[in-house]
Amino acid sequence: MMAIAITSLVAVVLVIALARRGTPDPAPAETRVSAASAPVTPAAPAPSGASGGMPALPPAVDLDALRKKLPDNLYWKHGVPTDDPKELERRALDDHDWNVLLGKVQSNTASEPEIARYYDHRRQLSHDYAELSRTILTDYGPNLDEQNKGVFGLAAQMNEQRLKQLPLEESRALARHKAYEASKGR
Repeated sequence: MMAIAITSLVAVVLVIALARRGTPDPAPAETRVSAASAPVTPAAPAPSGASGGMPALPPAVDLDALRKKLPDNLYWKHGVPTDDPKELERRALDDHDWNVLLGKVQSNTASEPEIARYYDHRRQLSHDYAELSRTILTDYGPNLDEQNKGVFGLAAQMNEQRLKQLPLEESRALARHKAYEASKGR
């Protein structure tokens, strides 16, 4: 799986764990990381199938209303909790495909269109998750406890920060790819 989402997810889980320290109920475990996942590298982006930095949705949030308001949001494809085996398999295959592409980007063997496709997907995923978090805060903020307000605020902030980092990462990936291609000709 791609590591930035895992890094984002770990940060959210840590915030939840610290906020819940001393409360009797543990943090929900809707998002699972498979033991069969590829190794995580520090510079890698988040997995598309994980919640991508999105915390579990509290009961006050109406999923049907959110889906109607944001029908094309990637959360519905990649992050919404599910136990459906076919959907979990589809997500695992999707995660695998994005991870393979990430490996090509990191090893400088991805073509320029592949690099663009990878970073376009990362941009869309971070944009959609930030948008979903902001929408939850706007639409359901009065019904959320302070902990959930903070967690969704952090999720929006982390995804927005990720959006700011992606152009530089993409330009560096393209530069590494060009240098790699030039070195092959020597």
